[in-house]
Amino acid sequence: MKIKILKYLFAALMLVYIPACKKSTFLNTRPDQSLVVPSTVQDLQAILDNDQRVNGTAGLGGSVPSLGEVGADNYYVSDEDLNNNAPYLEQNAYIWAQKIYSG
Repeated sequence: MKIKILKYLFAALMLVYIPACKKSTFLNTRPDQSLVVPSTVQDLQAILDNDQRVNGTAGLGGSVPSLGEVGADNYYVSDEDLNNNAPYLEQNAYIWAQKIYSG
């Protein structure tokens, strides 16, 4: 009797969950129509070739992906080392300054 109830319960749940899996229109809708989605191999290669923008180079106007690690609490830097050895951008990120890009 208990197994029969579990089978019916499982079947009822599947009838509810399977239609909920069809979200293709939701996932394919872009939040902003001006976004460009790479669709060819050449588009993807162009992204990879622009490594200074993707990987970040602070001096060339790119993002700096290491700032997330600098601002995390994964390590400790003494005040002396921070003030004498770290560039201002990393100092500001380490202390969580309001404006990290200002000198």
